[in-house]
Amino acid sequence: MATKKKKPIVLPKRLYPSQNERQYSRQLIAIVNELKHVGVKLADIIAIEMEKYDKENSIRTDAKAPIKRDVKTVKTILSGIKTEFDTVVSPKRAKLIAQNVDSKVTAFTMKTVDDQVRGVVTIPSTNIGEHKGFIKENVGLIKSIPKKLFGQIEEVVTENWTLGKSTGSLRDAIQERFGVAENRAMLIARDQVGKLNGQVAQERHKELGVTKYIWRTSLDERVRGNPSGLYPKVKYSHWAREGKVFRYDDPPPDGHPSFPIQCRCTAEPIIEELEGITEEEN
Repeated sequence: MATKKKKPIVLPKRLYPSQNERQYSRQLIAIVNELKHVGVKLADIIAIEMEKYDKENSIRTDAKAPIKRDVKTVKTILSGIKTEFDTVVSPKRAKLIAQNVDSKVTAFTMKTVDDQVRGVVTIPSTNIGEHKGFIKENVGLIKSIPKKLFGQIEEVVTENWTLGKSTGSLRDAIQERFGVAENRAMLIARDQVGKLNGQVAQERHKELGVTKYIWRTSLDERVRGNPSGLYPKVKYSHWAREGKVFRYDDPPPDGHPSFPIQCRCTAEPIIEELEGITEEEN
C-alpha cells in the first residue's frame, strides 16, 4: 500500500484592522487641528509684532540686504504659546486614547485569528489582556506630537523673525509644519496599529499551539524588496520571504511580520496537527 501526504490546509487571508487604524489616525489629527488654532493665534501675534518692530526700527522687509530683528521679543511670545501647546494633550487624554486603540485592535485581531482557523482547530479561551508596553509607548508618542510640533514652529518662527522675512513667509512656514505633523500622526497610527496587530496575532497563535508560520506579503509595489516596486533596495527584503516558513522562537533579523516599521505583512499559522498527515492510497 502506498501512502501520500495530504496537502496543507489553505487558510483564508486574515483581515487587517484598517478601521481601527483610521480611527486612531483621526484622533491624532484632531490633536494637530487643535494645535492649529494655537498656531494661527501665534502667527497673528507674530505678524503684528513684526509690523510694529519694523515700523519702530524703520525696517523695510523688501530691502535687498538681509535685516535681523532683535530675537528677545519673539522668544517672549513663544514662551507663552508653548504653555498653550502643553495643555492640549493631558496625560489622562493620551492614556485614554492609547487604551482605546489597544482594546479595539486586540478584539479585532483576536476575532480574525480565530475566524481564520475556526473549524480547523479547537478555539481555546484566551488570557490576552491589556498591553501595557503598547499603551506606555503610545502615550509617549501622543504627547510627543505637540512637543515636536512646537519645537519645529519655534525654529521657523525664530528664523523668519531674525532674518527679517515677511509675515506671508512666516504663515507659509507655520502651515507647512502642521502638514508635516499630520503626516507624522498618520504614520504613528499606521505603524503602531500594524505592530499591535502582529503582536496580538502572535500571542493568539501561541495560545493555539502554533509554533511556525508562513510569511505573507501584500504582493504589491509597497512591499519592501519588490524588484519592480517602490522600495527595491532594502536591507531586509520582505518580498523574498513571501511563502517561506519561519518559527516564532527564531525571528528574522528585523522581526516577525508587522513588527518592522510600517510593515503590512502577516503570519499565516501552520497548524502542526494537520501537516504531514498521511493516508492510504489504493
